[in-house]
Amino acid sequence: MPEVGKLKYASRRYVNFDGFEPGLSVGDAKSLLENARLAYTEKAVANASETVVELKLENNSYLQFFMMEGRPSLASVQAYSEHVGA
Repeated sequence: MPEVGKLKYASRRYVNFDGFEPGLSVGDAKSLLENARLAYTEKAVANASETVVELKLENNSYLQFFMMEGRPSLASVQAYSEHVGA
């Protein structure tokens, strides 16, 4: 079981995602991944969630696209630990 501890927040932390920003189209995201030589699988999502397209990377990360202004647009970047229980 993971240890339970206090979360510590640091103010004004910025992360550079090298072009991956909110509202990015699926095609542009695929181009960035291909230029970086990162393998991915694409999945269309048809369930009750807001996600309509998901790109899964080999490192247990996901790019999730919601419908915005009539097209799937990048809304969420999810990164999961490879450690069981984390």
